[in-house]
Amino acid sequence: MPVWPVNLPNNNQADGACKKMQGSDYPRIATIIVNFHKAERLIRGLELLRLQSLAPQMKIVVVDNSVSRREAEALQQHTRPDESLIISAENLGYSRAVNLAVRNAGSHDYILLASPDILVEDRRAIQEMVSLLQNEPRIAVLATLQHNDDGSPVEVARQFPSFWRQILRRSHPQGFQELNIQSGLKEGMRIVDVDWVQSSFVMIPRAFWDKVSGLDETYKIFMADVAICWRAHKQGLRVAVTSLVNVRADGLRASRGGIRDIFKSRALRIHLRDAMVYYLRH
Repeated sequence: MPVWPVNLPNNNQADGACKKMQGSDYPRIATIIVNFHKAERLIRGLELLRLQSLAPQMKIVVVDNSVSRREAEALQQHTRPDESLIISAENLGYSRAVNLAVRNAGSHDYILLASPDILVEDRRAIQEMVSLLQNEPRIAVLATLQHNDDGSPVEVARQFPSFWRQILRRSHPQGFQELNIQSGLKEGMRIVDVDWVQSSFVMIPRAFWDKVSGLDETYKIFMADVAICWRAHKQGLRVAVTSLVNVRADGLRASRGGIRDIFKSRALRIHLRDAMVYYLRH
């Protein structure tokens, strides 16, 4: 396995914070990651998560949906005894795998959902998210800014989807991006409220998670993040993006592609199926 370079900040304050925040009096975070053929990247991500200022308060649970001996063995070699690795004999789908991992994590105050390609290079990132949620108790789903490996911004937040809007996005993927929703953060705002956020890196208070019974397993891979944000709004709660944290993604989205790609991409066909379920319900 090749050695990947990892950019680690020299952050003495984070080291000090780590010592101060050990103990049962500080919120506990269940960090949930569902892997699908990204073990190499995920191993880098785990190394960085272990350096977080709140690492002593975190329980990392990884579910491997790859059904691949190579992926499983790589993760087994790089998982620590205090972390949980669930090797699934079948691809459970995203929603089922996340809910399984949350149940396995035990009792925690916050749930952090992270995609296997996410690199959290700021050691205080998770601490910042917890602090913000403690100060803003009406936020039910909190996302952060993201950038791809090439430095380009990630479209984290969007308006609630409609059937025709999705058709337009698939017909002209570059012409219907919604990066403008995050523009307020570039103008000095710390946080903006949005319709929904993709679940590639989000923190959710456990009280809200339990109230809605986690992710809706009717959705196999996609739209569960849209649905949980919709339920947050329905309950008068907030969905938000913060500029206090900016994590790195690999830029490879399972749902990427236009209408023609649906015929050759199983992931896109599942996306279409999940989207139709959502539209019929909402």
